[in-house]
Amino acid sequence: SPHIRRCCIYIAQHLNQDLTLDLLADHLGISRDYLTHLFTQEVGEPLTKYIQRQRIDSAQNMLRYTDYSIQRIADFYQFKTQSHFTRIFREMCGMTPTEYRRKYKPDTNRVGG
Repeated sequence: SPHIRRCCIYIAQHLNQDLTLDLLADHLGISRDYLTHLFTQEVGEPLTKYIQRQRIDSAQNMLRYTDYSIQRIADFYQFKTQSHFTRIFREMCGMTPTEYRRKYKPDTNRVGG
């Protein structure tokens, strides 16, 4: 639906900002209850879980392609604490942010191709 499409676009553009149910509902001009129901029905997961997943996906890119600390990435994506970020990251990715970085960060010191 247009509401959910607009909601997902807004989320993608504001991952590093506070994203509350009230804020999103206000942005879309619908009630928070209707948004909650519609989102879960159309996307197949609760809105809060979707936002977390989008943030973790973006955090993965930061872990791969930047040297920002885990704390800075956690703060940037609005996680309450680094340990909260690490717990959610591990639930969704099966490893800690540090393990993920170690495994997937390109080795810029390699010689050749």
